[in-house]
Amino acid sequence: MKSDHQLRQEVMDELAWDPAVDDKRIGVEVSEGIVTLAGHLSSYAEKYAAQRAVERIGGVRGKLRSQTTHQGFPAPWDCYAFAHAASEF
Repeated sequence: MKSDHQLRQEVMDELAWDPAVDDKRIGVEVSEGIVTLAGHLSSYAEKYAAQRAVERIGGVRGKLRSQTTHQGFPAPWDCYAFAHAASEF
């Protein structure tokens, strides 16, 4: 089982590797294997790419998505993700 620190580093590395994501605009937190991403992204495509990057990491127990787009509007499914992530895993 990977530590939260190790998972965080792997997620950050994956975000940096993905050309569709500006990793400097995304913060990463990990608690008990649950990854939270936060930041101001330029588009929903970039948000989707960041979420897919997390899914490529083995050992992640769940994702909490709290990114916002450049306009500052949260995605409509973010609140659902916070409530639902713990029950998925």
